[in-house]
Amino acid sequence: MKFVAILCLLLFSFNLYSQAPNDDCVNRITITVTTGGANTYSVDSSTATESMDASCETIGANNLDVWYEFTMPVNGNVRITGIPSTVSASIFDSCGGSELACFKNDNFFYSLTSGTTYVLRISEDATFAGNINFNIEAFERTINDECINRTAISIVTGSPTTYSIDSRTATESMNASCETVNASNLDVWYEFTMPVNGNVRITGIPSTVSASIFDSCGGSELACFKNDNFFYNLTSGTTYVLRIAEDATFAGNINFNIEAFERAINDECINRTPISVVTGSPTTYSIDSRTATESMNASCETVNASNLDVWYEFTMPVNGNVRITGLASTISANIFDSCGGTELACFKNNNFFYGLLSGTTYVLRIAEDATFAGNINFNIEAFERAINDECINRTAISVVTGSPTTYSIDSRTATESMNASCETIGANNLDVWYEFTMPVNGNVRITGIPSTVSASIFDSCGGSELACFKNDNFFYSLTSGTTYVLRI
Repeated sequence: MKFVAILCLLLFSFNLYSQAPNDDCVNRITITVTTGGANTYSVDSSTATESMDASCETIGANNLDVWYEFTMPVNGNVRITGIPSTVSASIFDSCGGSELACFKNDNFFYSLTSGTTYVLRISEDATFAGNINFNIEAFERTINDECINRTAISIVTGSPTTYSIDSRTATESMNASCETVNASNLDVWYEFTMPVNGNVRITGIPSTVSASIFDSCGGSELACFKNDNFFYNLTSGTTYVLRIAEDATFAGNINFNIEAFERAINDECINRTPISVVTGSPTTYSIDSRTATESMNASCETVNASNLDVWYEFTMPVNGNVRITGLASTISANIFDSCGGTELACFKNNNFFYGLLSGTTYVLRIAEDATFAGNINFNIEAFERAINDECINRTAISVVTGSPTTYSIDSRTATESMNASCETIGANNLDVWYEFTMPVNGNVRITGIPSTVSASIFDSCGGSELACFKNDNFFYSLTSGTTYVLRI
């Protein structure tokens, strides 16, 4: 009975630590590698021993290995996934032959040959030995994997054309200027002839994909970017070489859209377009910022953004303000005294240019962050300056008892002289000025104003503020016969 127990224990121990059948290369297992889907294989590395150290492994570690062989079904790449940094995959031309490649984590063996049998070694650091489930799949090499075999594509204006590629079918030819040098950037190649003078926009690519453009195969790189962006100032009738590349870590299907935009005639200040700015109603102008390039950065713009700008000029019909509406926070409007001259003001969203002079010609620049480039419809209108825009030119009004007196003003005709105590300091508080003499000892009530309008009262121009409020409210305890200054 004791003998049987000992025998069972020995058999149990033998089963627990039984050696993998493919622990040595001579006993390698044949596996199937196909295109169209991954095949999964499993092994427990704790059943293996170390045969050798591959080039990507830590020599001092105990690298427990198992061996396979497969015949490549196509010319192309093999991708292995499902392995962590403690597991390596290495490939050989034969048992005891040359190592062709070695990696850890998910990665590729590149440029394998159809019909050739390769020896595959899977190894794990003994410290982490255990179950390994790895996936293996073949990808047939794309026809445009090298620049010499680039694919001709069509680029038109009016709408984008979509092209698709699986970067897993590619290899790395080079590193472009916007790419991480130590990454494997799997690239495919195209060429196109530019239909117009202008820009090309590529959309649909994430930060793991780059687009770069060249004047020829092996020629000069003209530009490189990641994410959706533009190639600027391309020439009609010229053929360009396009390279699309993806970091091998994220390799997969890419669908990119490409479209040409003819350069705007007013893309540069020297070719600015005259526009009409009038009082009484806004005039609307339209532009597609995708047809523009960046000439400069204005003071209210993000410096490291590409601010695609178009240029206008207008002659001010009155002394006063110009209001531009229809702009988003991604669009800026700025005004200059001349081309190459001094910037007078810059803003985003709907806003004003203040204190412009009748008969003076101004240069207007409209710019949009390239990330949001598209159609812009902006409205522009002039407002003649209110006669009581400054306290020195305040208007005398009558304040009586018995019934309210109504006064009207268009705040678009005003500028900001100051901030009263009840106003938001960061806002532009456009003010007009009045004065009145109090007919009795008592109060003055102002009604008809919302929370965006303030009323403040002073003992004189440049004097002390006596009170300030928003919405309908009172000035209290005013003195009969005293003249007060009112600011709305």
